[in-house]
Amino acid sequence: MKQRSLTRFRPAAARCARRGLALLCGLLLLAACERRPLEAIVNETVRVQLVVNWDDYFTPLYGEHPNGMTVMVWGSHAARPIVESVNGTTLTLHLVPDVYRLVVFNDREDEFLPYMRLRDATSFSDVTMRLQHYDHTTRDNETNDYVHYPEPIGVAVDTFEISEAMVLRDTTIFVPYKDYLSNGQQLYHDNDYVYQIDEVGMPMTVNLYLEAKVKRYQSIQTVEASLSGLADGFYLSRVDRTAEAGTIILNPNTWRFRKYGDTPDSLGIISNETMCFGLPYGKETLAERSEADNVLSFVITLTDGTVLRQSFEVGKDLHYITPEGIEVQIRYREDLRNILLKLDLSEVIVMPPVPDQRVGAGFDAEVRDWEDGGIIDLGGF
Repeated sequence: MKQRSLTRFRPAAARCARRGLALLCGLLLLAACERRPLEAIVNETVRVQLVVNWDDYFTPLYGEHPNGMTVMVWGSHAARPIVESVNGTTLTLHLVPDVYRLVVFNDREDEFLPYMRLRDATSFSDVTMRLQHYDHTTRDNETNDYVHYPEPIGVAVDTFEISEAMVLRDTTIFVPYKDYLSNGQQLYHDNDYVYQIDEVGMPMTVNLYLEAKVKRYQSIQTVEASLSGLADGFYLSRVDRTAEAGTIILNPNTWRFRKYGDTPDSLGIISNETMCFGLPYGKETLAERSEADNVLSFVITLTDGTVLRQSFEVGKDLHYITPEGIEVQIRYREDLRNILLKLDLSEVIVMPPVPDQRVGAGFDAEVRDWEDGGIIDLGGF
């Protein structure tokens, strides 16, 4: 048999080699390119826009508008809440179908320190705002444990449901494909459905008004007072105040005196307004309280430098009153928004007679404001 020449097949072999190399390069190029699957990616959540109104109750009572708000949302099976703090009055959340419980309060948690602190924040039913304790020494050198009076705080509470039908309305479909007119960026279709929840922030503090009759008020230079048996916190998710109690020093900047009619012996009315959380759970009604549950203590400095302490058991003298001009909201217990502590006029705080040690000492009964029934500031501590 005649042997074939191999030289005549060399061009064909070269062509095959080149084709193989080109195919290999093509495969490498394909492997190096970013290949996105052409598919629809569905975002199965609903956009929930929370809008909180602080203007109806919070701002008129406290004279200020919140800097922002903190939102806590619990799903039905969540061990911990979703917590978001924002500036402003709106917040948008993306939530999957579930039943949610909501708590909103003004400002951020750290803005209440050192006066109040959030406790048990993982539990919807147990989350509380607690007053912080501190030691204070009064002018008669007696040191006791007190709780701060609270900062302005308002709360909104609600339960809402995100359903599967709502998810279908809010389906967001991402379509990944090349569009050279948009520089190759991923385009998407997004509809405009938003589920809006409107809430109203309700004040949770209580105004404590004190009035007491004082004999020989001119002898008083400064006064400090405290009241025991007040709730040291409240549950954000429900109406209840805590059952634990503390003692609050009444606001030193709101003491007032006014003359009591045309009575002899220089009779006057001492008054104060202090913010608190009200009476403890289980002590809201008179039937639930004893006189000893609440003790009002005065530490009074006279014009001659003498310091006196007088205490009164006033558990039966505390009364919740409905604030005028505010609609009673049963859910938030607006009827428990104010406490009046008005000592019976048979209980007179008697100051000893003190001769004037200096010009203008004490409160002069002949001052025009007193004669006109005006109100005079009484300096505290």
